[in-house]
Amino acid sequence: MLGLLLLGVAAAEVAGWPFLQGLLQQRLQQTLMAPVTLQAPFRLHLLVRPGLAVGRMQLGAPAGLGVDQLLDAQALLVRWRWRDLLWHQTATPWQLQELSAERLDLQLVRLADGRSSWPVGLWSGPAADAAPGVRKSLPVSVALLQLERGNILYRDALTDSDIQVQIQGRQAQGEAVAAGPVPGGAAAPAPAGFTASVQGRWRRSPLQLSASAGSATSLLEGGVPGQAAVLVPVTLQGRIGAADLNFHGAAADLLSARALRGSLLLRGPSLAAVGDAVGVTLPTTPPFRLVAALSHDAGLWTLLTKEVQVGGSHLEADLRFDTRPATPLLTGTVGGQLLRLKDLGPAIGTAAPADTPALPGVLDAASDPAQRAAPATP
Repeated sequence: MLGLLLLGVAAAEVAGWPFLQGLLQQRLQQTLMAPVTLQAPFRLHLLVRPGLAVGRMQLGAPAGLGVDQLLDAQALLVRWRWRDLLWHQTATPWQLQELSAERLDLQLVRLADGRSSWPVGLWSGPAADAAPGVRKSLPVSVALLQLERGNILYRDALTDSDIQVQIQGRQAQGEAVAAGPVPGGAAAPAPAGFTASVQGRWRRSPLQLSASAGSATSLLEGGVPGQAAVLVPVTLQGRIGAADLNFHGAAADLLSARALRGSLLLRGPSLAAVGDAVGVTLPTTPPFRLVAALSHDAGLWTLLTKEVQVGGSHLEADLRFDTRPATPLLTGTVGGQLLRLKDLGPAIGTAAPADTPALPGVLDAASDPAQRAAPATP
């Protein structure tokens, strides 16, 4: 009897457990609280290299959102280890060994009334409200992630945003982001990592960016509580509104805003154009150029400038923008070698005439004892 049972299990493993397709589809629907469709070819392996391969997986979206589904993945392959599932803790992502797809379409839509296309509790990302106890990252981490072609739609009525993202790449944990020279003059393998193009509208501002990152999951997953975030190389360049942007640095867990740091080059026709894109009110100014060190840690942005030119003014700034309070708070100092009031007049409550002379000094007189004693006047 035992021998027949073992023979039956072995035969089912070789065949890929086809009779479990309907049961698995039903369990996924119950877990995700959304319609799920698994299409042939279907192969499930539970004993040797546990994994699931399906020709196509579709995850439906609620009606009335203007999209047919949340997720459509073709040639999907998922592999795991049972020990990772058995030892998994709810506070940490579940470790997957491999996740790959030939094509993946993801549609993230949120209406003005708060209804969204993703299941409640599955993922709380850039379009989700920050609420205690709600996961703000992917519920899984992946050792090997490969995506031949991915398309992401992000449409949010609450922030007036409509963005299309095209992404592709491959990255394994511990794998070098860029391939080095190969001995003997052989061709180097293609660099690991992900590239993406982003275009559309963010907070009513036109958006067109190209990006590259050493790892996709490290930017999205929440990591392990109490441990430092693992930073991965990130580059970003393009336009936001009327401003040109170039960022080179590293980041981790962007959805929970744990870590971002690097060098930033930003230039445009007016500081107001940047403020519109990031949701901060900035004055209308002449053309500007900014070179700075930028960091972001759990909702606190820090900007330390190396070069700031606004019109004919040459300034320096050390700023902190804290988004954690109910009312975000901007603090810091601005000074420099040369300040023309006509360049920054609206920022200090002045509408200077066109012939305002150039004045040396600092914008924040409190940062300079000499200026506190005798403030400069036009």
